[in-house]
Amino acid sequence: MRTPISQEETNDRKHKEEVVLREQSLSIFHELANSVIASNDTAEALKEIVKIICQFTEWQVGEVWMPSPDGSRLAHIFQWSKSDGEQFSNFLKTTQNITFAQGIGLPGRVWKNQAVEWITDVKKESPEIFLRVQAAQKAGLSAAAGFPVLTQGKVIAVIVFFMLKPREKDEDTVNFVSSLVQKLEIFFENKNKNQFREQFISVLGHQTRNPLTAVRWMLENLLANSNLKEVEKQELKKVYKENLNLMKLISDLLLLSRVENPVPQTETIDLGEEIKNAIESVRKKQPDVLVTFENEAGPATISTVKSLALQVFLNILHNAAEHADKEQGKVAVKLQSSKQGILFSCYNNGKPIPEEMRPLIFTKVVSTAGGAGLGLFIVKMISDYFGWQVSFDTGEGGTTFYVAIPRPDR
Repeated sequence: MRTPISQEETNDRKHKEEVVLREQSLSIFHELANSVIASNDTAEALKEIVKIICQFTEWQVGEVWMPSPDGSRLAHIFQWSKSDGEQFSNFLKTTQNITFAQGIGLPGRVWKNQAVEWITDVKKESPEIFLRVQAAQKAGLSAAAGFPVLTQGKVIAVIVFFMLKPREKDEDTVNFVSSLVQKLEIFFENKNKNQFREQFISVLGHQTRNPLTAVRWMLENLLANSNLKEVEKQELKKVYKENLNLMKLISDLLLLSRVENPVPQTETIDLGEEIKNAIESVRKKQPDVLVTFENEAGPATISTVKSLALQVFLNILHNAAEHADKEQGKVAVKLQSSKQGILFSCYNNGKPIPEEMRPLIFTKVVSTAGGAGLGLFIVKMISDYFGWQVSFDTGEGGTTFYVAIPRPDR
């Protein structure tokens, strides 16, 4: 006979689901912030938004529609899918040959009504409701949802997402995607990048502080629960620590963004231990990549702004794991002593960085994967602030990034 689930267990499970959802939201918003800041125009920003939302959620295919120059019809701008493009090639060809007037088709109705529309299963709809029904059937697409992108009350684009299975309208999913798009509205209204940067940093601070605080409270409540297994407690403690680190990082970045404010406080950290913690975070996200660490420097302590220093190592490590060999990915991390101080190195066995990309590797133009990205740009920005030197070597054998950290007495 099955033991009935207590109200306390039900509440614990609900709290855990809320923590996961909030952490997912923060991860997506972080990626979106990086991509949008690096984008040169609205279309480029929207393409990155679609890719990132698909990568972090159950949406399999995403597409962007924007009004034609005369404002009479919606034209297809971009489509992205998680899996093999062959499955969706015919659907893409059909899509590229269609434009929508206001009120016609899913994108056209979202455009006209300036509201989200959800279709449980496009394969079962008539062509009057979903014009591309035959192409969707062949591609195996089912649930669909369209979201308007508004600026000053005007639709400047429509984003449409598809799943591979039917699903009833999910208000949590609708609110989740809608809130992400709304938070980035400031980008589309502001042509001045410097002003946008200042305003966006302010928005980022306000939008993340409250959710992070809520996550912290939830985790503290869960950790205080004696019914949790020891393994569960240890996992929650890791999430709790990462949450505190992220809160501190946001606080420090906000301080650095305003010259009239004092600089963040420094503290003494053990580089070896902090790098080990960063590697654990990477292993969790990229379990198929073998990550090794050799500390040849021995005890290595420095006085620095911990949250910013950690971001340098995390960004380099995540970049290495992401670009390691797809079949047998390897990342080798070393900490060595040098005449000038301490040398951190991170090698991956992936393909070499393309020749044309090498001069741009520490800029916010593009990533080595071909999309917008700020990871290595942030590495360079923080390293310059600290007086650290960053460099890289790349070739057929792989790529290695270096961070030279001078000791204060050298």
